[in-house]
Amino acid sequence: MCLEIHTDIANCLHQGKNVIVHSRKSWGRAPTVLATYLLRVHPELKPDVAIEHVRNICGRHAVQTVKQYNHIHEYYEHLVQSISSQKSKDGRASPIGSY
Repeated sequence: MCLEIHTDIANCLHQGKNVIVHSRKSWGRAPTVLATYLLRVHPELKPDVAIEHVRNICGRHAVQTVKQYNHIHEYYEHLVQSISSQKSKDGRASPIGSY
């Protein structure tokens, strides 16, 4: 699901469109999607830095639950493993942030 949403966000941004990501109060789901998107397009970021960026924009309540926090960290680990796997296949880093 995140990959679909990330792809839609990236496509809109590449077309010069504005993107609004919103959930009920924009404290849980939307910030979680935004944090994982930041990790995808900026693979040098660590999960806590991505969360902090999102909290600076959405407010300190963004990413409310342990489940959301863990999802962001698990997503980061998935990206790291994907990059490592790609490096071992062809000796170079995969453009994770590319769409």
